[in-house]
Amino acid sequence: MEKSTIFVSCGQRTDDEKRLGLAICDLVSSAGAFTPFFAQEQSDLNGLHDNIMGALERAVGFIAVMHPRGNVIAPGTGDLIITRASVWVEQEIAIAAFINRSRKQKIPTAVYCHRSVGREGMRDLLHLNPTGFENNEEVIGHLSARLTAWEVNESKDADGELSLRASPIYSASSGRIVTLTPIFRNDGPRANQYSCTMHLPTLLVRASGPCWVAIPSQEQGYNAYQFTESNRNNAPILNGSTAEFMAIEASMTDLNSAERATLANMPIRVSAQIGERFYKAVIPVADAFPLGRTNT
Repeated sequence: MEKSTIFVSCGQRTDDEKRLGLAICDLVSSAGAFTPFFAQEQSDLNGLHDNIMGALERAVGFIAVMHPRGNVIAPGTGDLIITRASVWVEQEIAIAAFINRSRKQKIPTAVYCHRSVGREGMRDLLHLNPTGFENNEEVIGHLSARLTAWEVNESKDADGELSLRASPIYSASSGRIVTLTPIFRNDGPRANQYSCTMHLPTLLVRASGPCWVAIPSQEQGYNAYQFTESNRNNAPILNGSTAEFMAIEASMTDLNSAERATLANMPIRVSAQIGERFYKAVIPVADAFPLGRTNT
């Protein structure tokens, strides 16, 4: 699997802006798992579609930096109305927001806005919570810490897709139970060797006893489960077929409000190695079952 792309939208009009854009790209590359796409202004629609939109569609993360581009002055009075940012960066933010809206797995976003730039247009309606900055060092320092905490989804490529099926049931004695089953759809070559690992918040695990595929977890607050080809009698995953890896029961019935709130920041993580291919899915608990509902 190729390294996942992180889209970098940053002005390139001045040498200072170019240096910042390249420094962000170096930071992204140093993370090891990603490759940066440093967006450049396009001179025609073909370039816009093939480069900008194509990179945004396949991106697993989005970074934008808005530098001041000029002041809008009220006619007749000379009063400052607003300081605007780069039109290109504004447009890329809008396109990324539209693409992200239709995705099952939302991409992590980091937006930095120079403190002189005002809010306007579509960005005024988006809940981006941009981080203000005065100089490049502030951006790099903040982004360095933020990148390490990103939960990046790498669940799909041209050869297949890893997903999580959540099947709810309800009983009067046990409340609402959700059976979680990682699934892989193979669009690539036959895989004779494979494995799937799921990290599930311990708060969700039912107290009905250990699972037969449980493994030690190195992550605090999580239980871990692993499934390999040996659990399917070494049956291969053929091209065009779908494989189910395990079935783990989860429940929120007995959790209090504080425990439910904790789960908002503890996603379910599923990873798989299919032959030489690697996949990773990050699923918010709310996608498996709404945080406020336990009985329906």
